[in-house]
Amino acid sequence: MRFAKLFSLLLIAATTLAGTARAESIEELSRQVRDSENAFAATMAQRDLKAFESFIAEDAVFFGKAAMRASAIAASRRKEHSSLGSFAG
Repeated sequence: MRFAKLFSLLLIAATTLAGTARAESIEELSRQVRDSENAFAATMAQRDLKAFESFIAEDAVFFGKAAMRASAIAASRRKEHSSLGSFAG
């Protein structure tokens, strides 16, 4: 009987600690995702084409009116970039 109580207490403690560690991990992961999304958005705000492309995986697919692969998105951005001229200022 004593062993069962001890085991139950250890199980409760382990479950509680694991839940706390997981919650911290989820918060940390959420912060990392938010930071990455903000950095990606900054590349567009700064019109930094190379930085923008660094965030896009080669096998990425963008969905809009039509599905477009990453290479097509990058080419489209390059075309926009060249047609608008310098982004400085």
